[in-house]
Amino acid sequence: MDFKHLDLLDQYQTVITNSLPIPAFEAVLEDLYFHEIVTDDEQEFILSSPTREERVNDLVDIVKGKDDDDFYRFRTALQEAGCDYLANLLHEKEKKPSLPIIPHPSDSSLEGDDVLLMEDLVSLREEKGSEESVDDLGYYNDGYEEEEENQREEGQEEITEEEFEGSEYDREFEDSEEEYSDFSQEPENDEASRYLTPAAREDWAAHITDFFCEEPRRGEALMEAWYNYRLVVVHLLEDDFFWDPLCSYWSKERRKLPSTLTQFVVHCVKHSKELCEFKDGENRVSFYNTLGQKLQSLPNIQNMMKVSDLSQTADLVMSFHELTDQDMSALCRLFYLMADLKVMEVDGNKFSGKGALAIAQTLRHVPNLERFNINGIKVRDAGAKALMTKLCLLENLTHIEFSGCKLSDKAGVSLASRLRDIANIEVLNLGCNFLGDDAACELAQTFSKTKKMQKVFLHYNRISSDGALSVVGSLKNMPELRLFGIGGNPTTASCLSAFSDYIEYLEDYVNLRFLTLHYTADIQEKITEMLKKFINKHSARVDEGVSTKFLYDGMAGSGTEEQREKEWEKVKEALLSTNGITMRTEFADLQIQLRGDSETS
Repeated sequence: MDFKHLDLLDQYQTVITNSLPIPAFEAVLEDLYFHEIVTDDEQEFILSSPTREERVNDLVDIVKGKDDDDFYRFRTALQEAGCDYLANLLHEKEKKPSLPIIPHPSDSSLEGDDVLLMEDLVSLREEKGSEESVDDLGYYNDGYEEEEENQREEGQEEITEEEFEGSEYDREFEDSEEEYSDFSQEPENDEASRYLTPAAREDWAAHITDFFCEEPRRGEALMEAWYNYRLVVVHLLEDDFFWDPLCSYWSKERRKLPSTLTQFVVHCVKHSKELCEFKDGENRVSFYNTLGQKLQSLPNIQNMMKVSDLSQTADLVMSFHELTDQDMSALCRLFYLMADLKVMEVDGNKFSGKGALAIAQTLRHVPNLERFNINGIKVRDAGAKALMTKLCLLENLTHIEFSGCKLSDKAGVSLASRLRDIANIEVLNLGCNFLGDDAACELAQTFSKTKKMQKVFLHYNRISSDGALSVVGSLKNMPELRLFGIGGNPTTASCLSAFSDYIEYLEDYVNLRFLTLHYTADIQEKITEMLKKFINKHSARVDEGVSTKFLYDGMAGSGTEEQREKEWEKVKEALLSTNGITMRTEFADLQIQLRGDSETS
């Protein structure tokens, strides 16, 4: 293989290993195997590695031993797998222009031909002309593009809505937000703000050396990349408070630096426990408050907040981090610095309704939010109502999860009515609450509006057959539904007819997992008779639980009468087991379990 191609694979092997997702990896491997670039033995060797990273790394190592045509095929396979950004890394690029040292404008120690000022960069940009050569100019071009982006976005309005009234807690938040968002002074607009002075670069280099004392090569890579720092990073380097978080970001985010303020703040929040150790054992609340104050004090904070990068999203995943109400209050004050946030998962923490109210009061600062998960938090009715009042204003929201939040039937009715305003909702999880038939009936009406719904979970509530019939009857209104669960509720076999009608209506596969049928000894035979009728009507195959262990075949004429009777006895026995049975029809799998009244008392 050409040395240039080997160099490209060596240079970007770590990036490919860390970035190539499993589906794309499988597609690339299949493509190379199909074109006989990867042999049977090599494929077996690759797939024997236990982790995705090791498999991708092995694949790249094998490609290194191939010829140039195989290298081109590997690059093409990456493109066809949807990984254009990785394939582009493996294209030969023209050598970057050798730029002289770029000093701080106030530095008089460098003069003459060694100095390249901003006007020189502009001239160089005009000379090159092509998009690729413009990229070679590093973060300075990013800065120009970001300023143009900022000018285009200045006219955009922020999503606002009415505040909750009469709450002392609300007034506290209003005051705190004024304190954190008062940007009355315009940031300084001079060229000096774009550069690090030589002295600052020297201090930054010393800090990197100290931080990465046990990983010197990683630190060297960070320092060598200084000429390509994005504008957000350059402004953060103005305060040495952010130096540890930036080094931490480089260390944990696959040798990348944040391109937006949202990415940086999310990293600080997610790794606050570790970063607090660098700040003399500061507690989490104090660290969040200091972080907000320090960011607010940066002269260019307004411009930093406007920078957006759709190629890199930031997800606030703080599941099971033992966050308290105080922690959430401090964390929520940082939301105005995370405008690009797409995912918020705070499930499994220790905060209560007060923390939920803190989230509700500040959700307007994250208008691009798509996923919200607060499972297992005892927000109760008041917290859920406050959250839904604000969540329904987020136009991009697709996932809502309120499982195990102690919601009453009344709260379920209120929540269901609000769901109608969320046109793009795809996933709804209200399991493990106290929802009853009123909430179920309200949800049934709401489902006529939620045309994009794909998954609904209502398991382990207090929904009886009346409520279940309403919900199941409304499933036809959600053509994209693929998973529905209503198990663990006190429903009866009467729901089977509703499911039967729904299955007849289907043209695409839906997983109905699962329906719990409650029975007493005197009606057990009636239930089994209805099940048998259902199985025969839909030519269903019956398996044990969620497995594929065959129990019974509903296809007419399969097996002798004696064999079918023995199979049916196995079905009745499995119905009473922990996992029940699964009836597999052409377009749906329906899992069913029988439970006696004594089991639910």
